[in-house]
Amino acid sequence: MGLSLSIAGAVEFSASVDNNVISLDDRLILSVRIADAMGAAEPALPEMEGFRVTNKSHSTQIQMVNGHLSMSGQYDYTLVPLKVGTMTIAPIALTHQNRTYKTEPITVEVREDRAAVSATRPKGRTREGEPPPSAAASGKKMFIELAVDRSEVYLHERVTLTFRFYFSGGLAEQPVYEAPPAPGFVEKALGDGKSVNYTRVVGGRHYQVSELKTALYPYQTGELNVGPARLKGALLVESGRRQAPYRGVFDMDDFFNDPFFGQFETRPFELASNQVKITVRPLPEEGAPQGEVAVGRYALRVEAKPQEVHVGDPVTLTMVVSGEGDLERVPPPRVSDLGGFKSYEATSSTEASSAAGTVRGVKKFEQAIVPLNDRIREIPQIVFNYFDPKERKYLTLRGGPIPIKVLPPREEAAEKIISAPGAAEKRGIKLLERNIVFIKTAPGTLVRGKGARAPSAAFWIIQCLPLILILCAILHARHRERLSSDSGYARLYSAGRMTKARLKFVERALRDGNAEELYGGLVKAINMYIADRLNIPAGGLTPEIIQEKLTLRGVAPDLLERMDTFSRTCDLARFASAKATGAEMENAYREATAILEALRKSKLL
Repeated sequence: MGLSLSIAGAVEFSASVDNNVISLDDRLILSVRIADAMGAAEPALPEMEGFRVTNKSHSTQIQMVNGHLSMSGQYDYTLVPLKVGTMTIAPIALTHQNRTYKTEPITVEVREDRAAVSATRPKGRTREGEPPPSAAASGKKMFIELAVDRSEVYLHERVTLTFRFYFSGGLAEQPVYEAPPAPGFVEKALGDGKSVNYTRVVGGRHYQVSELKTALYPYQTGELNVGPARLKGALLVESGRRQAPYRGVFDMDDFFNDPFFGQFETRPFELASNQVKITVRPLPEEGAPQGEVAVGRYALRVEAKPQEVHVGDPVTLTMVVSGEGDLERVPPPRVSDLGGFKSYEATSSTEASSAAGTVRGVKKFEQAIVPLNDRIREIPQIVFNYFDPKERKYLTLRGGPIPIKVLPPREEAAEKIISAPGAAEKRGIKLLERNIVFIKTAPGTLVRGKGARAPSAAFWIIQCLPLILILCAILHARHRERLSSDSGYARLYSAGRMTKARLKFVERALRDGNAEELYGGLVKAINMYIADRLNIPAGGLTPEIIQEKLTLRGVAPDLLERMDTFSRTCDLARFASAKATGAEMENAYREATAILEALRKSKLL
């Protein structure tokens, strides 16, 4: 089995403090973070002028996703201020693999008392524009939260919903995010639906933060609730178990289920966030124009082509609304008076993009209008009404009038006369066409027609083939999506393929005459197959646990006894002083493959 493991990313070295303004009675937390620098020594602190280091703690974070391992360490130093004034913590240096990395200098202001410090900190906020986590959550190793940029909005006004995942431990796999329910809102992902990652110190603890933003547009009024969001995943935690001895290349399979050869194990987690309440107010009645009104901030541009036509020829009126808001719900601008024109329903297309926490774009309307007389000199003024929630009032945009030139109608072709030849000649009328269908006075000879043939099987197959292909594509897409989101299904699906790969290495041990790796590899192949099919951790899977799990599944007792005998035989052969013969090793290989085939045919796993 090939082992695909890589250390991801370049070295990251940074320093931060939990506050830049403190009092003489406060304590300052200096956090030094080192990422992707395996084996790096603790950095040496510079001279701390104006501070005394009273405590130090160290933590390690390990994250493994799709075979990529990332490690980071953090040193937290507790500093006590010694005097009032503005102090600078000099750059901290780290030497790793003959390269030197340095942090940026940090400026800290120390004031006389806490009252002066509190006055400089915005209440209820830890960073500009960002609400703090709840006190109950901020002391945990990981938590999630929902926040909105405003809690009271108008109907159809945008609300930015922010989801944050704070974690300070190692993740064993990519967490699965379940978006919060938002009844009464239309949702639009911001930032292409991708998370933004950064670090943050909360309550003296250094967190990695993943942040997702979503634009919500309310379509009903009242008190609306959003949430909770949910997150599922697995942590890497110290197992507390004694490290098992190395038994050859086949023990590398346990790397993914028991990281660092038994020092860590995976532990599933499921988190739920808070709910947020949003009050949605109706649009004000004062000054409200007639008809549907857009909400946001917009601009209007209009044009008409061609501007010289004949009566009855169409003119395309293009109206482009651009700006910030829910463009999908923007109604078409209104032409003030279309008397003298025949008009058709407008078509629209929308191009929108999300950046900086908002949705901007353009919506283009195209409407065909036809002048009915040559007295028309212009297309009347176009009007677009919208409500600006920042200004809290209705605004009107106008375009035009647009001058056009309408020419008289085009000359019509002379009417064609269709007649019998004799009548045309007698009346002196010029014959243009012969188009006479004579009436039969007798039915003539009747002929039996051929009966209609029923469509063949090939015809129906061809008709159904597109539907079959679409269904296959849908099923394949669902299968791929489930493989990426459901680890149990992925293990179940790949159990047979992984077992074949493990047996390939066992065959190599058989050819080399390596009895220890052969017998260990055969037992491991059977155990890993059972673990994959049942979606249970392979680490610590003993014969007793296997017997218990398979008995509950209804596996035949004779097969269970056969497996137990085989496992004990392999254990004896691995540690026996006498070397196993080639025939004994071949018999063991055949017995293992027979047990695996029996398990596969049992249909109970």
